[in-house]
This record gives sequence, C-alpha cells and structure tokens, in this order.
Amino acid sequence: MSLFNKVSESFFSTFTSKHRILYLKALYVVLECFRNEIIVKKDELISMLCSALEEHFLNYDGDEEDLKESSISEKAHALIRKFRATGWIETEQLSNSLEEFFVIPDYAVKLLITLKEIDEDKPQEYNSLVSSTYYTLKGVDQERGEHAYDVLLQAHRMTIELKDNLLKLLNNMGRYHQAIHGLLNVQDVLEEHFGEYKQVVSERLYHPLKTFDSVDRFKVRIIKILNSWILDDSFIEIMSNRPRNPDKHIVKEDIIHQMNEILKIYEYILPQLLQEIDRKHNGYIKASIYRMQYLMNRDRDIKGVLIELLKEMGNNSKIVENISFLNDFPFYQVEYVNEESLYKKPKKREIHDPAPLEDEELDNNTLDSELKDIKNRAKKAITRKKVEKRITEWLINSTYKESCDFDIKEVDDFLLLIMSVVISDESGLPYQIEFKDEYIYVNGYRIPELLFKKVGV
Repeated sequence: MSLFNKVSESFFSTFTSKHRILYLKALYVVLECFRNEIIVKKDELISMLCSALEEHFLNYDGDEEDLKESSISEKAHALIRKFRATGWIETEQLSNSLEEFFVIPDYAVKLLITLKEIDEDKPQEYNSLVSSTYYTLKGVDQERGEHAYDVLLQAHRMTIELKDNLLKLLNNMGRYHQAIHGLLNVQDVLEEHFGEYKQVVSERLYHPLKTFDSVDRFKVRIIKILNSWILDDSFIEIMSNRPRNPDKHIVKEDIIHQMNEILKIYEYILPQLLQEIDRKHNGYIKASIYRMQYLMNRDRDIKGVLIELLKEMGNNSKIVENISFLNDFPFYQVEYVNEESLYKKPKKREIHDPAPLEDEELDNNTLDSELKDIKNRAKKAITRKKVEKRITEWLINSTYKESCDFDIKEVDDFLLLIMSVVISDESGLPYQIEFKDEYIYVNGYRIPELLFKKVGV
C-alpha cells in the first residue's frame, strides 16, 4: 500500500497554509500530550493547546470567517477540527461510555517525531554502536544458544543504523564545508569552527569514531565471529528453529543474508565511508584556515594599509603634509615605551661552506663499544616473546586477572602492558583480553580497565 493510500488528500495541506508555523507547533503539543497521557480526552487537549500556544493564537484569525474575533478556546477547537479533517488525529469511543478520546495514527507519530528532530536540529549520536555490536555477538558466540537469532537481528539493526549515521555525518560535513565559504569575517569563522562544528560534529560524532567506538578496534573481531557462524551448519540450524516461520529454508537464507550484509558493511562499506569522512574533516579544517587567512589578508589590504600608514606617521610627521586628505584630520604624534623598546633584532648567521667530513678509521674498542650498545638496546626491546612470557608468568596461578593487578614499576612495564593489548587480536597467544569502559591508575600510570583470561582453561 502506497503512502497516499494511507493518508488523506489534505494531510499535507497543513504545511501549505499561511498559519503553517502555528499548525506545526500545535501538532508538537498534540505529540507531547499523547506521549504523556494514556487516554487523551478532548478537554485535556484543549487545555494544553491554550496553555502552550496562547501567544501564537493572538495572531491567528482562523481559516473560518466566524473565528476572526473568537476566543482562544474556540481557536483551539478549530485546530482540533482541522487536524481531524486532515487525518492528523482520530477519535475513538471509550468502552461502556459515550465519551470520546483522541488517538494519533502511527504514520503521523513517525512524521512528527522526524519533523521535531529536524526542527530542533539535535545531532545524532552513535551510542557506541560498534562496541555494542561486538559485545552482543561475543556473548552469544560463547553459548551459541537458541536466542542467537534475536541477537543477530539486533546486531544487523545496529550495523545498518551505524552505516546510516555515518552517511548522515558525511553529508552534514559537506554542508559545513560549503557554509564556511559564505562567512565574511574571521570572528564568524572561529565561532563556526569552535562552536558549531567542534561541538556538534567533531566532539559528538567524529571523535568517538576515532577513540572508544573505533571501527578499526572491533572490526576484525566482529568479522571473525560472523565467519565462524557462517561455517557452522549446526549453529545455523539452531538459529532457524527460533522464528515462527515454518519454512526453515527461507529462515536460513535470511540468517545467512544478514550475516553477509554485516560482513560486507564492515569489510567494504565502512572503510570507504571512514576514509571519505576523514577526507572531508581534513578538508574542512583546511578550508577554515584558508578562509581565515583570506579574510585576514583582505583586512590587511584595507585596514592594514591604514594602520601601517599611521605607524609611519608616528615616525615621520612630514607624511601628513604629502597626503592632502589627511590635513583635515586632527592627528597628534604620540610616543610610548613598551617591552619591545629595548629589543634589538639579532643578527642573522652568515652562510658558510662547512668543511668536508673526513673518513676516520675506528679502532676495535670503538666498534666493540657500539656493538655492545646495540645488543643492550635489543635486549630492552619489547617483543612478542617477552609479552607472552610475562603474561604467562603473571597468570600461572590464576584463570584470569584484572589489569589493576598488573605490577607496573617502571616505564618498561607500562609499555609491555600496552603491547599485550596491541597484539591481543593475533592468533596463538596464551591469553585473551576483554575491554571494559573505565580507566584506572596503577602507580601513577593511566591504563584501561581490562580482564586477562588464560587460554585453554
């Protein structure tokens, strides 16, 4: 069924009237009323409209001739009649009663929520969609029970939402990039960059993509889990028993399709989107800098010339006599002392041709000393073998330990812990790591809260 078979022909006429602003605000009141009340009666809705829109009603003459001089309450009644006629609200009757109450159709609710979000211009935040997808899949991957199908649906929904949000972010960044070229002074450019763009785009949207909800941080693990599911026919069979659809073949195809779509998004679509977002973000930064430089140079061409002229007049008062139009201004020479009065410009170093380097023969002692130094630095280097040995010794008497228990006495211990996290996705390690959301301090070092688990126990 198409959209225009669900709504009335006059549904969108509400926004073509000269009073469309009032109608939209009144519909917001209707939406708020339906959110707060289980049953919305006519008197309650009339009261809310009169209270919220009293000032707007003063400039409303109504679409009917007899409402031009009517009271606020009568205008509120006229709005309700219009909303009923155009299909924004409907009436139903209470059971065992002749009293009517209002309901709002589902399509009207969806449209009003969208219009309100656009009107208020609230930025879309990601709510950790990447990390939520990973931990949701990981929990089921350990059990592989009958609820896996529901979790797959949730992971698929979050992945589609993530892709849509990134597309919206990409389009919004282009809008900011275009808007900056219309700014006419440096102050506006700074306000646009550090106010609007930094708060709405950079801090709320772009920054999470590069830090705690980084796609690169969780992508490999998400792909690994889904690839193992696709190859597990018995697990797909378990998932296909969960839905109520009697045709298991269709359900299995749907399960595999959702897995493949998640994999496609994380393997191909998201990397391209992130690359384009990085390009536009860097382009916006450059455009801001170029715009400020242009405006500053333009001001220097006009105001700057006059300033330099006035400075020169301070050193040479005869310049006023040579410029005829300056004679009409009451200029006075002013001298002052500041922190630069005793400053002397340093002399530039003379350019000279350096003497050519002579080859020197190194004796055996020097070579032995340098070789020893290289060996010492190699011993101090943090390798995978050292990381495995240290973590294995640390977990020798425990199945798991938290990062707060890790003994950090010096910088090398801290670097070794960081290296153990960096290589945690590699195969063949004797341990696994689970990330948590908080950070802790151990002997003055700030580290993430982690859970180390021994493999094979």
